[in-house]
Amino acid sequence: MKAEKIQQYAESIAAHIEEHESLINRPGLFLGRYGQLLLYAYLYEFYQKEAYAEKVYTLIAISLEELEDSISRHEAIDMTLGSGLSGFLWVLHHLISNHMLDESLDELIDENLQKLVLKSTEVDMGDHNYDPLYGYIGKCAFLLQQKDKDFGRKGLEQLIASLHDTKVLDEKGNYTWVDVRRQDRSSINYSRHIMYDCGLAHGVAGIISFCCDIYQQVEDVTLRGQTEDLIRKASLWLLDQENPEGDFRFPYAKFQDAKQPENDRYYARLGWCYGDICVAFTLSKAGKTLSSADFTDHALRIALSSTAIKKEMSGVVKEDLSVDPSFCHGTCGIAYIYLKLYESLADERLHKAYTYWKEITEEEMDYCLENHSLHSNLSMAQEDFGFLYGYVGLGLVNLSLEQEKSAAWDKLLLL
Repeated sequence: MKAEKIQQYAESIAAHIEEHESLINRPGLFLGRYGQLLLYAYLYEFYQKEAYAEKVYTLIAISLEELEDSISRHEAIDMTLGSGLSGFLWVLHHLISNHMLDESLDELIDENLQKLVLKSTEVDMGDHNYDPLYGYIGKCAFLLQQKDKDFGRKGLEQLIASLHDTKVLDEKGNYTWVDVRRQDRSSINYSRHIMYDCGLAHGVAGIISFCCDIYQQVEDVTLRGQTEDLIRKASLWLLDQENPEGDFRFPYAKFQDAKQPENDRYYARLGWCYGDICVAFTLSKAGKTLSSADFTDHALRIALSSTAIKKEMSGVVKEDLSVDPSFCHGTCGIAYIYLKLYESLADERLHKAYTYWKEITEEEMDYCLENHSLHSNLSMAQEDFGFLYGYVGLGLVNLSLEQEKSAAWDKLLLL
């Protein structure tokens, strides 16, 4: 796609978001204002239009005022990455470290408030809520940015310890974890609800990916050794979930009970959140992190197998036969993952897959903007303006299409 067309899409998306700003005027990274802030910062970085810079500072000011008001009222503060303070702090630090903001983080938000993120992770660890978006792993994305400070380092040490304490060993001695979101302890037969999620968004792939980030960025030998063990044993468990028959190889989850629904097509798809390309990317990252040719070879094999899956079978076609272009479950997320896989594995067949999904995404962008109809299967709204299911995610991915190069913001999505 030509640069002029990409800029036209970018400006159209930004204008459309601003026109409907009231629909996204709430705190939050994935569904609210903090994702919008990230998009405007990247738009300014690309196109140097002062209107985008003004939006960045306006959104920061609104968010800081809102935070101060909550503190003065002694209201409970959401600390999660996806919808709370951790996500806001991550975005601010990201913009500062990438020279998109001149202020320091401590100038914007008192360090004592930042430290509350660490305290909140301890609550999640007590509940065994590792969730990469809304549990302690998500919050530790900010603490990893603060790894050179005592509270950041402590958070990472506690995270690795908690993952070791709560891991479930299979018959081979490999590691997985119970997804506590689906565990109904009020039921007499609650064991039937125990599941081990395989995906990036809520499962083992997300655990592996974040552990790779820790391993790559910390220097402590003991912590690196503990983290390497988690990466290796969890990657082996993930590989063991492969079903060599059928179009899709990896389910979204493994269930403890005998009647495992992952053989149903509904439980397998292409997407950022879970499925074959999610697993391929995770194994590629693990392979590069640990210098493991075995994991890298598996990643390439799985990724190439996934390229045979076209739009109609992928899971992006909705009940009304329209196509979901969103990041989480839709075409722009698929295109972006194939771009990441191509960057990592350097196989032209992966670039061809990236091009296929990019072109579908471009068609859908045209349709959505003309008909005001962007919504995901997971979105209840007629139009969604957020990060995971709406225009913010589509806008950020669109900017990467111009250079065919992934962007630094993707770390918050475990990429």
